[in-house]
Amino acid sequence: MSYSLYLIDETTRREHSHLTIEDECHYLMNYTARAGYNYSPENSMISNIKKKLDKKGTTEWQYKLQDMYKLGQIFRKILSGIVDFNETTIVPIPPSKTKSDPLYDNRLNRILNVACHGKDADIRDLIMVNESVDATHTLEEQGRPRYTIDEIKANCSFDPLYVKNVKPVIMLFDDVLTAGSHFKAYKEVIEAGFPDRDIFGVFIARRIQLNVFDL
Repeated sequence: MSYSLYLIDETTRREHSHLTIEDECHYLMNYTARAGYNYSPENSMISNIKKKLDKKGTTEWQYKLQDMYKLGQIFRKILSGIVDFNETTIVPIPPSKTKSDPLYDNRLNRILNVACHGKDADIRDLIMVNESVDATHTLEEQGRPRYTIDEIKANCSFDPLYVKNVKPVIMLFDDVLTAGSHFKAYKEVIEAGFPDRDIFGVFIARRIQLNVFDL
């Protein structure tokens, strides 16, 4: 199966409530919410890469590793179509856990390392979360409200190890675009700290709602 990057435009933007016309966001595939991992190859892939670290050592873990590598190979073929590596700093959106947390998951970094191997890419964890929190999909599963943009901004800061020589363009990279709150929060934080940078987003998938007629 071949993949291409698609741009969030006026036909899809309304499905991601926090995005505006000023936000440039690209995505690779659709992830159908609440349809289950058997619904599509894309759903299976997203479900696999999101497996938590407590699955390490189980038979499920190999599927996470396989699909992280597969996604890295897909992005390796298409990322250079929108990224000038000489001018771009690539920033994985941080997971919900701090780096000292046993459940910290660096899946985005691992995908990017495969995608950008040999390209002299500037991949850095420019932003970090200050305290571990529950993942957004966990909140949704429990019927709890999602984090607001202000709450996300309040729980993040720049990693002082990575603030020097940030390139003119910044690409934020994340797995699934839902409402767009994390993208907007980190974009606003970066704009405040680096006001002269151009910022855009790349996502593995965007979430779409299940159509009952497709069941």
